[in-house]
Amino acid sequence: MAFTSPSAPCEGPQEVINDPQLRLNDIVVPLDGAGGKLDTTISSPIQVHGITKVPARRAPALGEHNEEVLKQLGFNASEIDVLYASGAVPAKKDPARAAAG
Repeated sequence: MAFTSPSAPCEGPQEVINDPQLRLNDIVVPLDGAGGKLDTTISSPIQVHGITKVPARRAPALGEHNEEVLKQLGFNASEIDVLYASGAVPAKKDPARAAAG
């Protein structure tokens, strides 16, 4: 026995993500900093009155912010270089290469 929708056909994932109504209502939004085929995402459903939502952006690559964090912890440039050279802190990965492969 087949069941059918009483109001509309069932869309597949590619049709849903390209639905113009979802884009007009800011449900599917651009993804800043993404690479490759990934250029949109689903917007957060949380909206706080009087606060503008920040644009969606990609997650950082593994190690992308190591140097910034180490500086905030009080390490100077030469100490950070020693940590990288010793392998205690891995070199940051290129986010464009990580997204592509």
